[in-house]
Amino acid sequence: MPRQRHGHEGNAGHYPARGEGWLYEIKWDGVRAICFVDNGAVRFTSRSGKSCERQYPELSVLANAIDAQTACSMANLRAR
Repeated sequence: MPRQRHGHEGNAGHYPARGEGWLYEIKWDGVRAICFVDNGAVRFTSRSGKSCERQYPELSVLANAIDAQTACSMANLRAR
């Protein structure tokens, strides 16, 4: 499992483009991160490469919900 991976980032535009083939992403306030699951351990890395598990300890149970030994996914973490 890589120590770090850079995710895709949306670009701001002036107006929504029209036509087929366009997708839109709402930018919620929060931390854009990559989630790594490796043998039951969960690790979150922010876009700047900093670890952010301590800010979101309730997400440590994610490894139990994923049916895989290893996984990597993008996440947008927000506090309630």
